[in-house]
Amino acid sequence: MAAAEHVLAIDNEESMELPVLPPNQGFEAFKDIIFGSAAGMAGKVIEYPFDTVKVRLQSQPAHIPLRYQGPLDCFRQSIQAEGLRGLYRGISAPMAGAAIENSCLFFSYRIIQDVLKATCYPTVDSMPFSALLFSGAASGSITSLALTPIELVKCKMQVPLEASSSKMPGPLTLVAAIFRQDGILGFWRGQMGTLIRETGGGAAWFGGYEGVSAFFRKSRSTPSPRDSESLPIYQQMIAGAAAGISYNFLFYPADTVKSRMQTEDINNAGTRETLSSKAIGAKANAYCPYSKFRVGACLLTKTGEYIAGANVENAAYPVGSCAERVAFGTAVAAGHQDFKAIAVATDITPGASPCGPVLLVALIRIGSFGRQFNASR
Repeated sequence: MAAAEHVLAIDNEESMELPVLPPNQGFEAFKDIIFGSAAGMAGKVIEYPFDTVKVRLQSQPAHIPLRYQGPLDCFRQSIQAEGLRGLYRGISAPMAGAAIENSCLFFSYRIIQDVLKATCYPTVDSMPFSALLFSGAASGSITSLALTPIELVKCKMQVPLEASSSKMPGPLTLVAAIFRQDGILGFWRGQMGTLIRETGGGAAWFGGYEGVSAFFRKSRSTPSPRDSESLPIYQQMIAGAAAGISYNFLFYPADTVKSRMQTEDINNAGTRETLSSKAIGAKANAYCPYSKFRVGACLLTKTGEYIAGANVENAAYPVGSCAERVAFGTAVAAGHQDFKAIAVATDITPGASPCGPVLLVALIRIGSFGRQFNASR
C-alpha cells in the first residue's frame, strides 16, 4: 500500500514575518546620547541657579518659621551670603547628571517608540498620542534609576547648613559619607519621589512637546512629515518650552517630596548644630559656686524658637535648679506647649542626658517631646 502523504496547508494572507526594528539604530542611539548629553549640560548651566533656589525653598522645615519668604528673597539672601558663586555650588554632579539624564531619556524614548511601532503599530505612519505619552512615561521611569543618586548629591550640596562656619563638603566627600552611613542603597533615597516625578514628568514633557509640534504641523498650509526637523527652530523652541512648563507644573509636588526626603538629614544636622551651640552658650551663664559643675540647656519649640537656660545653685536648697528646668520653665511661661528637641551641654565627656524629672513632667503635661542631643564642649 502506498503511503499517503498529508500536507497541511495554511491559508493566511497576513505576513508571518517577525517585526523588524527600523535600520540604523546604532547611529540613532549615538546621536541621542551625544546630542542629549550636550543639550543637558548646556541647559543645566542656565537653569542651575534657579534650581538651587527651588531646592532651598522646597527643603525648608515646615515646623519652624520659614527662612526664605519667596524666590526673590531666597535669591537675595543667597547672593548676600555666598555671592553668585554660591548659586552654582555643586554644579559638577548635576552637569554629569544632566548628561546622563537627557541621553538616557531620549535614547529610551526612541527605543520604546521603535518597539511599539514594530509590535503594536506596524501599519501606521504616526503613532497615536496615547502611545507617545506611554513612551514618555516609560522612558522617565527608566531614567529615574540613574537620576536619583545624582539628585541626592545635588540637593545635599544646594542646601546650606544652619550655623555652620566650616567649608561645605564637595561631591566626592558627600558620596563617601552617604556610602559610609547608608551603604549602596543609600544613594537611592528619595527614589519613589523621583520615580513619580520622572514617570509622570516624562509623559508630560514628551506629550507637551509632541502635542505642540503636531499643532504647528497642522497649522501649516502644506502637509509635512511628523519628524521634528521639519519644524522651524523657533517652533521647536516653543514646543520645548511648553514641554518644560508641563513637566514642572504638573509634577512639582512630587519634586518637593523628593527634595525634602533627600535633604531631611541636612536639616536635622543644621538643627542639631544650632541647638547645641546655643546650649553651650547658655552654659557660660551657669551659677554654680558650690559644685563648679556648669550645665546649659536649650529647647527647640514647635514654632521654631530656641529657649536656653543654665543651672542655678541656691544655698537655701540642697540642689537648686537644673538647666533643663530653667529652660523649660522659661518656655512654659512664654506660652509654649510643644517642643521638638532639647540639647544639654556640660563640661564633662561624653556629656549628660536631659534631667529625668523634667522630661517626665514634659511628657505628662505637654504630651510631645522630641529628640535629645548631648552638646558637651
